[in-house]
Amino acid sequence: MGAPALQAAKDDFARGLNATLHADQAAEFDSVVDLLRRDNRRLHLLGGRFTRLIAEILWAHLWQLRKDVHLVQPWSIGFEPAALEMGRGDVLIVFDVRRYQPDIIAFAKLVHAQGTKAVLLTDPWMSPIAEFAEHVLTSDVECLSPFDSLVPCLALVEAIVSALTVRFDLRGRERVSRLEKMRTVLGSAKSAEADVDRAKLVEGRRARMSTRYLGRSSNRSRRRSLVRVGRPESESASRSEYRISAGGEGS
Repeated sequence: MGAPALQAAKDDFARGLNATLHADQAAEFDSVVDLLRRDNRRLHLLGGRFTRLIAEILWAHLWQLRKDVHLVQPWSIGFEPAALEMGRGDVLIVFDVRRYQPDIIAFAKLVHAQGTKAVLLTDPWMSPIAEFAEHVLTSDVECLSPFDSLVPCLALVEAIVSALTVRFDLRGRERVSRLEKMRTVLGSAKSAEADVDRAKLVEGRRARMSTRYLGRSSNRSRRRSLVRVGRPESESASRSEYRISAGGEGS
C-alpha cells in the first residue's frame, strides 16, 4: 500500500511543480524579485488560514536579506493596526487561494486604496485581489487529497528566495554577514547563560538532598530518644545486665 501511495503523491507533486514553475511566468517572476530586492520600500506579508504558513516562511527569509520586512498578523481587534501603518512606498505580498478569504481581500483593497502596491500569490483561478494587484504569480493547488496542495506554492517561494540571494547587492551580503556575527555572539551568550543555569540547578538539587538527609537524621535521633524515654526501668536494667554478662562470656 505504501509504495503506490508514495508514487502517486510524487507524480502529483511533479505535475503541480511543472504547472507552477513554467516559462510563462518568467517575466512576472523577475519583476517580483526585482521589486522585493529594492530596500527603499517596506514589505508586508500576509496569508490566509493555511497560506499564512508560506507567508511566514518567506518573511523569515526576507528579513535576513533586507530591512523593513513585516509580517501582518490579525490582532484581537483585527487588521487595523497594520493598515494604519501602510501607504505609499509599501508593498503587500499577499497569499490568497481558493476558498478566498473575505477579510484578506478586504484588507488588500483597503491598503491598496492607501497607495500600497500588492503582489499576489494565488491559484490558477485567481483571487479577486488579482483585479488590482501590481504583480500576480500563480501556483497549482490540485492534488489527490481533498485539501489543496501547498507544495507548488512553497516551491515558488523558494525560487523567489533563491533568485533574491543571487541578485542582492553588497548591502544585502553585508547584512547577512552582520547577522551571522550577531548569532555567534548571542549564541555564545546563550551558551554561557545555559551553563550558569545548569550549575544553579545542580547546586539547588544538592541543597535539597542535603536538607532531606539532615531531616531524616534528625527524625531518626528523635525517634530513638522517644524510645529510650518510654522504656520501662526494669527492661533497661535487664538489658544492661545481659550486656554485662554477655561481655563476660566473650572475654
